[in-house]
Amino acid sequence: MSFNMNKTDHMKQNEHLVIYNATGTLVSRQKLIESSTHCINISNLKSGTYFYQIRSALKESESVSGKLVVQ
Repeated sequence: MSFNMNKTDHMKQNEHLVIYNATGTLVSRQKLIESSTHCINISNLKSGTYFYQIRSALKESESVSGKLVVQ
């Protein structure tokens, strides 16, 4: 999985990507390096629906979230 993200001033460092399965169990947590493009290995995830969130450790109220379907 790869994605591009336009970062705000508050989300330039200390970001983490967290992925939860459909029941809300945390299945992955990765620290993101400072870059506008990220490649995330999801080959270990089984087929199904997941939810992801990119969180800034500096400003907890800023986050990006979405749904991920693995086939």
